[in-house]
This record gives sequence, structure tokens and C-alpha cells, in this order.
Amino acid sequence: MTRMSTLYSRLSYGSGTGLIGLGASARAYAQATKDSVWLLADKMAGLTLSDWAIIVGMACTIGTFAINWYYRRKEYQLREKGGA
Repeated sequence: MTRMSTLYSRLSYGSGTGLIGLGASARAYAQATKDSVWLLADKMAGLTLSDWAIIVGMACTIGTFAINWYYRRKEYQLREKGGA
């Protein structure tokens, strides 16, 4: 067992492509991740102040809806139990 683990560690250290999950190399995974992160960063850099205001407004609206739904549901559950 020691011999096999030594062989694996030498292979992965020497090539920089240690196996992850279903045989995908760490280098290939990092390259794909880096490309998608740069694409997202490039899109975000192109947004104007008006675009950011719209995005923040939409996020706040969704957050307000979620909080109201949560507390209305809790209130309904308490009334159903006869607590209030």
C-alpha cells in the first residue's frame, strides 16, 4: 500500500494534475473555474449605476417578500394552534 501511495503522490506532484472526483484534474478544474469567474467579473464591470440600482431594488423586493411570507406563515401557525 505504501508503494502505491508513493507512486500516486509522485505522479500528482510532478505533473500538477492530482485526480479529483471522477478523474478530472485539478488544473483543468481551475482553468474552467477561472474562465467563468473572469466572464462574470467582466459582465459586472460593465454595469452602470442605474443597472446596479435596479439589481439592488429587485433583491430588496424579493427579500421583503420572503420575510413577510415567513412571518405571516408563523403567525398563521400560531393562530392555528390557538396560541394567540
